[in-house]
Amino acid sequence: SISKMIRIANRLATRCYQHHHSKRWLHLHEYQSLKLMKDGGLQVQNGSVAFTPAEARSVAQGLLNAYRKRHGDNYAQCDLIVKAQIHAGGRGKGFFSNGYHGQ
Repeated sequence: SISKMIRIANRLATRCYQHHHSKRWLHLHEYQSLKLMKDGGLQVQNGSVAFTPAEARSVAQGLLNAYRKRHGDNYAQCDLIVKAQIHAGGRGKGFFSNGYHGQ
């Protein structure tokens, strides 16, 4: 519920403020905030973190298997999303070593 999410956010903000005074040092990746919300009892989308291509393949296979278990063998309609996340100072500020820059 929204009230649970607000309580979790308030707890995190209070801890952050108490530990670092008036500076903001709370840098969370999306997967970290999703875990906090899920641990707090909120419903979040299924997913997992992968740090290597092999881990990404394993996560994708696990998600497809779970989807197939719920919906049968017709999983052609199941879309998977891969997200790359870095702390770069803001949306669109990260870039790849080959020069590609996100929008």
